[in-house]
Amino acid sequence: MIAYVNDQMQRIYDAMSLRGMLDNTWIIVASDHGDFLGEKGLFSKTESLYECLLHVPLIIAPPPHAELKVGKQIEGLVDLIDLFPTILGIAGVDVPEYAQGEDLISWVGDGAVDPLRECLFSQVGNYHGHLGQSNYGGTKVGRHPGLVQAARSGSYSYIRYPDYGDEAYDLTQNPLELNNLIGVDAAEPEPIRQLRSRLGGWEQECLDLRARLGVVPGYRGFDEVWE
Repeated sequence: MIAYVNDQMQRIYDAMSLRGMLDNTWIIVASDHGDFLGEKGLFSKTESLYECLLHVPLIIAPPPHAELKVGKQIEGLVDLIDLFPTILGIAGVDVPEYAQGEDLISWVGDGAVDPLRECLFSQVGNYHGHLGQSNYGGTKVGRHPGLVQAARSGSYSYIRYPDYGDEAYDLTQNPLELNNLIGVDAAEPEPIRQLRSRLGGWEQECLDLRARLGVVPGYRGFDEVWE
């Protein structure tokens, strides 16, 4: 799968090079989600919020004239929502005050001393209608009636699973997310309690922003026409 993407990106790069477009082009490569490739004994994708499905590539390659320091590794949590303000920054356009992401180019240019954020958030699910699975074979599996939400710090992940029960993992000791910390005899680690609280705050922030901007929620599978 990675080799396929590499080959197709090479085709795009070569075509742009032939047309003299590389001197004025920023190239950004990302993905909407990952796939199970044997993790947890699964393949393809489903409506879950594990690392193998969330930790996607994000590559930003500047044109030669961009004044950016190279050859430095920076640790930090970045998010696909950062692409919106990042692209606006590259284009010299003001970022709207309601934007939730951060300008990654400005962050890297400043030396990235401070982390952008302490945790990341994600959600999927809330399909109550007729949508089947976009999985191979078209079987209707993996759709969750409830909204699955997750918060992840540098060391822990917490998943709110209304349909099947919550999950939490120590990503340092258990990077494959096989040992669920929720419901075990030991007390729930304080970092998990903090992520649970932060997730609730983030959800309310999104709901408030949606109301303020007048965003109309999508059908999310309530309409048979979607099939």
